[in-house]
Amino acid sequence: MKILVMGGTEFVSRNVAEHFINENYVVDIFTRGHREVPYKGYRKHIIGDRHVVEDLKQLDSYDYIVDISAYTKIDVELLTNTVDTTELKRYIFCSSGAVYKPNSHLITEADDVGENHNWRKYGLDKLEAEQYLESSGLPYSIFRPTYIYGPNNNLYRESYFFDRLTTHQKVKYPNSSSETQFLHIHDLCLIIQSMLTNKKSLNQAYNVTHDEVLDFKSILEVFEEVTGLVM
Repeated sequence: MKILVMGGTEFVSRNVAEHFINENYVVDIFTRGHREVPYKGYRKHIIGDRHVVEDLKQLDSYDYIVDISAYTKIDVELLTNTVDTTELKRYIFCSSGAVYKPNSHLITEADDVGENHNWRKYGLDKLEAEQYLESSGLPYSIFRPTYIYGPNNNLYRESYFFDRLTTHQKVKYPNSSSETQFLHIHDLCLIIQSMLTNKKSLNQAYNVTHDEVLDFKSILEVFEEVTGLVM
């Protein structure tokens, strides 16, 4: 089975590509070529700009596309209008919880989508990309992850806690009772893999996360337990 990963060098896309390589899929990756690919096993590394049609014409037909690098409708539209989709069994789109309107509780798929002042254009762009995909007639699944953590995270999230604790510096966090959830990158890869062939996930959008709910104080306590260090 041939799978295209849009991306392949940043945190999420890199882990997704490596996961499917390890699962013996035939994997192509599409990147701008700005970073070295730190792993092997892919079939092709296609270098190009996803906003340039001539670059997208380098792509083959695929059984599955996992699109990690799309942020806007035009990102999805250019790709789906250029690549051969006659054999496409599923288009997996990485969206975001930013598509939901502001809410005081933990968000479910039943909550309203729309403008969120916390995320602004980013959330609206992701929502517009979702809506285009939903109207495209292609077989798709959409996932909206919570905060992702794990190996090679390029965002300063878990590293912040480790750095502060191991250097005996005060860990600063909001004085808030707000709760959130997290998702390990390896669990996300398994979820994406399950979407490829699960008929129930066809043309559906899902929030994906771990079911444990944490406030900021609880998050700090987890890091203190892991490191054996107390702030």
